Amino acid sequence: MHWIIAYDISLNRRRSRAAKRLERAGLRVQKSVFVAELPRGELQQLMDELARIIDPETDSVAAWALQQNWRDEQVESGVPKQPVFQGSVVW
Repeated sequence: MHWIIAYDISLNRRRSRAAKRLERAGLRVQKSVFVAELPRGELQQLMDELARIIDPETDSVAAWALQQNWRDEQVESGVPKQPVFQGSVVW
């Protein structure tokens, strides 16, 4: 399953640790946004690891599942359709 994972982390050290972990799991598409192809169990494991890195009082990490056929949608007028999210996970 494809996931979009994003974080908002206040301290540089925690942000750097989270980013390094996410870079091993997927593709960085913006500074704090990643796309990863992971089974749900591996996503759970990743999110558990990130939960140990962040401070839940000031930081957040979220993952959104993409619809399975999001890449297969036809392009209209040269602009791809927006992906449809199946659900979300927030830590």
